Amino acid sequence: LSFGSEPGMLDKRWIRYNLGELQKQKKQ
Repeated sequence: LSFGSEPGMLDKRWIRYNLGELQKQKKQ
């Protein structure tokens, strides 16, 4: 993983991942 290559794309993926984790926690 190279964090400096495309920070915008990686940031969007990171946000989507965290949103998914939040939804998992809410379902429990």
